[in-house]
Amino acid sequence: MRSYCIIILLAAFLAFSILGFAHGHIITVVPGESIQAAIDGANAGDLIEVQSAIYQENLNITKPLALQGLGYPVLDADGKGSAVYFLAEGISLQGFKLTRASPLGAGINVSNVSNNNIIKNNIIQDNGGNGIDLWVSANNSIEENTIKNNGGNGIGLWSCEKSRISKNDITENNGTGIFGGSSNGSIQENNLGSNGVSGMVLLNSFSNNISHNRATENQENGIMIIFSSDNHIEGNSAHNSSLSGISLLFSWQNDISDNEVSGNMVGLQLGNSSENNQIFDNQVVSNRLGISISLSSQNVIYHNYFGNNSYDSYDEGENRWDDGVGGNFYLGWTCEDLNGDGICDSSLNIPGGTGVDRYPLASWSRQ
Repeated sequence: MRSYCIIILLAAFLAFSILGFAHGHIITVVPGESIQAAIDGANAGDLIEVQSAIYQENLNITKPLALQGLGYPVLDADGKGSAVYFLAEGISLQGFKLTRASPLGAGINVSNVSNNNIIKNNIIQDNGGNGIDLWVSANNSIEENTIKNNGGNGIGLWSCEKSRISKNDITENNGTGIFGGSSNGSIQENNLGSNGVSGMVLLNSFSNNISHNRATENQENGIMIIFSSDNHIEGNSAHNSSLSGISLLFSWQNDISDNEVSGNMVGLQLGNSSENNQIFDNQVVSNRLGISISLSSQNVIYHNYFGNNSYDSYDEGENRWDDGVGGNFYLGWTCEDLNGDGICDSSLNIPGGTGVDRYPLASWSRQ
């Protein structure tokens, strides 16, 4: 009988742990009480549940805790600093509205001693500075948040590693949707729209997967990568920005593939010594200039669709416009393909310099 009970208890413990419910104590904060007092009185691993109300506090989370809002309680910083400071490892913050941080603060401020955090399903808006700031922090998950109408950027990344930023709605911020430096991370499936500067600007960022984001109606650029390498920029859409859809400056060994870029001044831009990049399988449509390459060489551009741009291409450098087998498809240019191999029988000179598409495509389909 005793062995049987031990087995049952062990099974319950394992199920409890696997399902993710293995918090310590549960502490409930009700309207009129202090969230900070609950944090100060909690032990590492406790869950603090906060009921819906307006709490005018600035929180300092100094131990690994899970904070769960019930009905989106409002954390009002009242114009003083950041609404929440992460000052420990392993913090989870979910289900809150964070607002009215100062211009020098942020809705959520993740310090350089804080890693391995979860920021999920929060509303972060109307802060004076950035929505979220992460300072030399690693292995954080930021997902399914609404980040809007902040005075700075939506998310600021300052030399961060292994960030996972996904499925956030980052719109109408005065600055850029996502701005800063990130390496070995993923930025996926975010909505980056109607921001005052750009949808995304990454600097000194390496080996990131930047995929399936939607950058639309941003004031300057959709997605811009600067001083960066070995990033995969795939499956994004970048529409209706006043400057560029997707651009690389001072960047090398990046892949730009399978993106849809339309309605921008320049669809795809490579500039300022951007070299050894691969540009392929993109749809570049209805831009003033489809692709612009300036002061940049040794890039390979192939199997892209250029259609209904005022001008399809411009290249001042020494770049390859095919992969040795096929080049690009140009909707406004008709050619003969007498042998029916899908490759035009004549080459196409690229305006701006000595660039030549040796094997223009007679037709195009997404690979």
